[in-house]
Amino acid sequence: MERPIQPFTSTKPAKGTRPAALTIICILGFIGVGAIVLMALFALTGGAGSGTGFGLPLTWAGILLLAMSLVQLWPLLGMWNMKKYGVIAYTVLFVIGRLSVIIDGRMNWWSFVVGLAVIAIGFSYYNQMD
Repeated sequence: MERPIQPFTSTKPAKGTRPAALTIICILGFIGVGAIVLMALFALTGGAGSGTGFGLPLTWAGILLLAMSLVQLWPLLGMWNMKKYGVIAYTVLFVIGRLSVIIDGRMNWWSFVVGLAVIAIGFSYYNQMD
């Protein structure tokens, strides 16, 4: 018995479903945000006694870290929910972050490469996002 010819079907995930690569990126990002929150709480509680972080008193460094974690959480939640703004916001924050690091003179090539990879993966699924 002959099998009927099946029409060509795409192997791409349906629009709105999250691919495994984005799931892994988001989970690792959420873990990173959690680590930043823990560092912020450590700084706000006094940490290792009196000292400075980012050239600021520890209380202000803790507040800055909490603000940074909220800002970093926003694009991750967007990508987790397969929203286009997540990739765009991540890209904008990446560019701002790289410019500030270049101005400061402390370029970290590993974070640069990882950030570019996240952007490339995000934009590879951009058309499947809402």
